[in-house]
Parts: sequence; C-alpha cells; structure tokens
Amino acid sequence: MDSKQTKEQYQFWAADNLLDWGANGVDLDAAHVYLQSEEHRVNLLSYVVARSLEFKLAADIYGIDKLVGDFPFLFAGITQVGDILLPQHNEFGNSHSFMVSGQDQDGHMKMTTALTEATLDRGIDLLGVKSVPSGLYIPHIRGISGDKASSSKADSTIYLGQGPLEEDLVERTRSSMKKIDEADTE
Repeated sequence: MDSKQTKEQYQFWAADNLLDWGANGVDLDAAHVYLQSEEHRVNLLSYVVARSLEFKLAADIYGIDKLVGDFPFLFAGITQVGDILLPQHNEFGNSHSFMVSGQDQDGHMKMTTALTEATLDRGIDLLGVKSVPSGLYIPHIRGISGDKASSSKADSTIYLGQGPLEEDLVERTRSSMKKIDEADTE
C-alpha cells in the first residue's frame, strides 16, 4: 500500500534488516521470513478477522482523523493483525502467538486483541487460531541523537548493514563514528 518506495527498495531494506537480525543472534535458518505482500496466509487471516471489524472500533483505536486522512492505513492495520496471528495458522501448528510492540505499533496490538477475540467469540474458523495473542509493550528506544530510534532517520541511526546510503564497511564505520561524535557534542 505504501507508494513511497519501489518493490526493489523494499526488498533491499528487507535484506538489510535480515543482516541486522542475524548480527543480533536471530537464527535465520529457523525463522519464517516473508514479504508481507507475498505471504497469502497473512492475507487470509486478515480477511477473516476483518469480518468482525466495526468502524467504531477502528475509530476508537486509531482515531477518526487518522482514518479519514489516511484511509489505506486501516488496511495496513488489519494486515498487521494477520502478521501477528500467522504463527498460529494451522500450517504452523502453534497454539499461541506473542507480539512485541512499541508505541507506534500499540494500535495494531489493540486491534489484534479486539478482532481476534470478536472472531473467536463468533465461532468463525480462524484457520487454526485458538487464542488471543499475548503482547509485550516496549517503550521506544532513544536513538543516538536523543529522539526515538528509527531506521528511517539515517542521520541518527547506526546501521549494521549497508543502510540507506548503501555504504561499504569502511564508509559505514566512518559515518557511524561521526554520528556518535556529533551526538556527544549536542
């Protein structure tokens, strides 16, 4: 739904993020890594839970201004619900799923809880999902400049992979040290 980047740019960022995950200890061979737009089970789960969606719920969670000003955002939120439920899909065999969310994902966590509960209460087959996911809320992490850390803010982020400037290791080390030095003087 996001038209700000090309599919190739998203694929670059996905690969770059995988390098970061691997560097932080995630066993990529044991992980189910997918492009959201190509994981059809996410879409199926999203469509099933969307049957339980009422506009009032979306407005309560995301705010009417957000829904009116950026209506495709609602579709993205429902798709996030499918992402969170995917580990419980009957093809994976997990009896429960767990979501970790920061401040910017809090609405998606609330939407997941509300829609899953409503769908299960209505007795709708949710493709193997049997429980409302558990959640852990993590307050945002501060970046090196003191603002919220975000990989989309290149000036205040240290990248383990190439990052948005597609720097090689020497350039990345040099620019990272410069960012740290500048953050110390602010």
